[in-house]
Amino acid sequence: MNIREARARNAKRYAEVQLTSDGHLQDLVELAATACQAPIAWFCLAGEGNPQVVCSTGISQDQIVPVDSFLHGMEGDSRLTFANFTARNPQFKDHRLVCGPAAVRFFAGIPVRFATAAYSGYLFVMDTRSRSLTSREERALFAVSEQISRLLDLHADVKTLRDDNDAISHARMALYAIYETDRRFHVLLDHDQRILDHNVLFEDFVSNRYGQKLRRGHLFTQLIDSDCLPEFIEGFIGAINGALVQQHPGTFFKADKPDTWREITYAPVKNYKGRVVGVSYTAIDIRERVKRDEQLSVQKQLLHTIAEMQSHQIRKPVASIIGLLELMKMEEGSANKEYLELMSRSINELDRKIRDIVDHSSGKGPTSET
Repeated sequence: MNIREARARNAKRYAEVQLTSDGHLQDLVELAATACQAPIAWFCLAGEGNPQVVCSTGISQDQIVPVDSFLHGMEGDSRLTFANFTARNPQFKDHRLVCGPAAVRFFAGIPVRFATAAYSGYLFVMDTRSRSLTSREERALFAVSEQISRLLDLHADVKTLRDDNDAISHARMALYAIYETDRRFHVLLDHDQRILDHNVLFEDFVSNRYGQKLRRGHLFTQLIDSDCLPEFIEGFIGAINGALVQQHPGTFFKADKPDTWREITYAPVKNYKGRVVGVSYTAIDIRERVKRDEQLSVQKQLLHTIAEMQSHQIRKPVASIIGLLELMKMEEGSANKEYLELMSRSINELDRKIRDIVDHSSGKGPTSET
């Protein structure tokens, strides 16, 4: 980034701080005039467009513009710049400060260094007589420019902090909306398995079931059922090592009811450097899901039982009838074979229907046309 680009960036940064309403900056400009025994002093910011006069003393800001003539040759230079408006400085001869009522004959200017080490501000003192600054006045002007630099950096840093705080507040509100409205336990644990943070749902659970108030630093393992400690240690260590671990234990906490089932997730929590600094413990009650799964399992088993019953208890007598009909067809002098044929067709159709029911109950689907 070149000097001009850095200067423009700084000017934009400090212009957003609304310096024109800052009384401290005005005091420093007046101090520069007093220290240098000059009737006029002013400070400007130079950006991408025309330089902006921020504050002045001894002269109105509209009388100073344009200020480009004064900034000529000062870019990137940290030294004081002096000029007496004589024939040796033709660039000033037509300026309103020289030709107008102010009748300025001398100025001294110094760039103001900001935290980025780029010069985007300029402090000037002016007099109506040709003169120079004493060494003491030069040191005073340097000191005032340093104070202006610190003041502007402070203002800009405060604004940045406020903007960051606003962004953090918005992010916190969004996180809170998820964190507190979700029907899960959310607990943040440190490396020692102590609680750093938690949501209200978990706090209420501990308060209602254990009769105690949850505090930061509480040892999480004190709440866990001893039978589940090995599972917890396994999940916690896995997350500390950077893995995402899921478990589906039954009763997990000492205060859990016998029919409790939870789905638990251990996730690593990393800082901005990517180092794991803790573990996010998340648990959701899945009792209803487990009950539904159990009901489905019972229903499936019942269907298998029905299928077996249909297969053995219904198809067996049908098979016997089919066999008897075949024997009757083979015997001479038996009943009318035409009727026997009709009975055989009906029995075979019934057999196919039973097979379809059995196959459907076992999940295979029908195997014959109806």
